[in-house]
Amino acid sequence: LFVALKGLLSAMGSQVPDAFICPITAEIMADPVSTSDGFTYEREAIQEWLTNHNTSPLSGEPLARSEVVPNHALRSSIEHFVDALPEIKQQVYQPRGSLHLREVISEQRWAAAPTAAAVTDDAVPMGLPVDSDSSPALSPSGGVVEGTAATLLVSSSIADVATSTGLTPDDMEVSNRLVTRAWKGLKPQAEHKSAPSGFFGRFTKPAGIQSPGLHADVNAFHAYRGEHGGMCLEVEVKTDAGLMHIAQRLAASGTEEVEGLRLTTQDGFGDGTSSNVVHTESTGFRLLLRALSVQGGSSSLRRLRSLSISKLACQGDGAVAIALALAGHPTLQALELWNVQLQDEGALAIAQMAAKDGGTNFALGKLNLGRNLISGYAKDLITQMIDTNRVEVSMF
Repeated sequence: LFVALKGLLSAMGSQVPDAFICPITAEIMADPVSTSDGFTYEREAIQEWLTNHNTSPLSGEPLARSEVVPNHALRSSIEHFVDALPEIKQQVYQPRGSLHLREVISEQRWAAAPTAAAVTDDAVPMGLPVDSDSSPALSPSGGVVEGTAATLLVSSSIADVATSTGLTPDDMEVSNRLVTRAWKGLKPQAEHKSAPSGFFGRFTKPAGIQSPGLHADVNAFHAYRGEHGGMCLEVEVKTDAGLMHIAQRLAASGTEEVEGLRLTTQDGFGDGTSSNVVHTESTGFRLLLRALSVQGGSSSLRRLRSLSISKLACQGDGAVAIALALAGHPTLQALELWNVQLQDEGALAIAQMAAKDGGTNFALGKLNLGRNLISGYAKDLITQMIDTNRVEVSMF
């Protein structure tokens, strides 16, 4: 039965996204859960694996902890997908017990932990499995061949906080003091010095404005009504305290809905610049990620359509955390990480959101990863990964 199901799903590969299929059972997941390294499996299957292993089935690396976290966003996507294709409902995993799962696990070859000798300075970009014989392969259709697909490796607490919990009770208790029922009320319209620049244009700072009620380290703030009825915010912060202030307003229960958010820092990179204190591991950014999280995030961001982040340090773990927090977001149409020191690992994680196979964000139509530190090889791989018929992508 296992072989027959695996063959059937293989034949349907162009129809069923890879992300919906459990790596252990090779069936569509009914109850997807994620391990501490970010991979997702059918709950019953990975729990059976963990009774005899403390490593990842896919990477061979030791797991930081044995607990698993429900992947609600993926489960919702699978349910919608199956509802739209009733003929595949019978292929969704059904519980079969430990004996069957032990047999399935024993029949397959699983990853072993990499040795120190296997790690070299010229290894493939982080986020890709290391293949000692060749670089990651691309299929003729442009997808990544099975076994070499870019994967979201989550290794830091920032990713865990952003994706597993959403906003905490403590977050809400503090943030609700800054509930913002009208964003425009923070700055009188008479003080607008420039027209809305529109998303993915460069931020134009209204000179000399200090918005009433905003933290002193919110250097510039611009709010206007978007075409879908929600508010669009353009925010420039000078310190993490300024970012924390904006994140708390966004997190607060009852805050006016936001459909577009552009966040930038006062200046660029280097000694003495704000990027040294405003980055993806800062306290303010962690709160923003929890507010953005599809599962347990802020109600003010549930219909977010456009997100732009520029001129703050957003390297590997931070980019992975952003991708995981936004995975499955039903309305996000445009995402920009511009001039944020993004490297290969982070770029591949973000690109997975718009991938042809296993993409997590089906509404996403525009992706800008320009002015970053992405290698030519990773750019080529990303171009092959992304569904360019659906998504407009820029990396320059």
